[in-house]
Amino acid sequence: MKRTATLLCAVALVHAVSCAPGVKRVIEPFENRYIDIPGKGAALVRSAACDVFIEHVSTEKWKKLLSFSAYSSGNPLTTAYRVPPFEFFQVVVRNTSDQPIAVEDCYVRWRAGKAGALGAGELRARCRGGSYRIYDFEGLLSFRRVTRGSFSISEMDYAKNTIGLRLQFIPAGDSVLFIRAFDWIPVEADSFDVVLVTRAGGRSSSVSMTMSRREYRTRGKKFAEPRKNDEEDGLDLEY
Repeated sequence: MKRTATLLCAVALVHAVSCAPGVKRVIEPFENRYIDIPGKGAALVRSAACDVFIEHVSTEKWKKLLSFSAYSSGNPLTTAYRVPPFEFFQVVVRNTSDQPIAVEDCYVRWRAGKAGALGAGELRARCRGGSYRIYDFEGLLSFRRVTRGSFSISEMDYAKNTIGLRLQFIPAGDSVLFIRAFDWIPVEADSFDVVLVTRAGGRSSSVSMTMSRREYRTRGKKFAEPRKNDEEDGLDLEY
């Protein structure tokens, strides 16, 4: 009887949380003639030496990432965890040249500022609570070679189709995946660029992908997310 009562309380608590008002944040690539969005997930920008796929790690995608043992020290289905207060992006670089490519830098920039990627040590220092123990930040930031399959988070099989890579460069013809984390971008920046700087054959080059950011109230009559047709027409209506 006590076990049943406890279960009912837990269900009621989950229902109450799911019904509570909140804010939904959407960060997605801004499609233009330089950026291709082939499907739901990673967007593609090309350069002379490589193809770069970039995807924002939304709250919903963490469960998939943390189910991979190289990225976590627990099971996201049974471990209580919090999403770190940073912006994370998965980056895949596909070397289309005939020479190795080095990743020199990765940063975000907006109209009034710029922020570099955070290291594993800084992420650990700023995520000390027990609800962050599931994260293996070294694993998240490390290079992994992608052997086959999709480059999107929702479709990638990390255990079968990626392997750890000790090299600090990307061999010709290979695809390498890594995660990068950045400090919270100011709310007034409704768009920003994710910039990746690479070096091949002694020459440095960069590619950038513009991301748009929108926030909506998830429940209630005001600040509801626009219907699809209204959003496409550029209208932000209150219902």
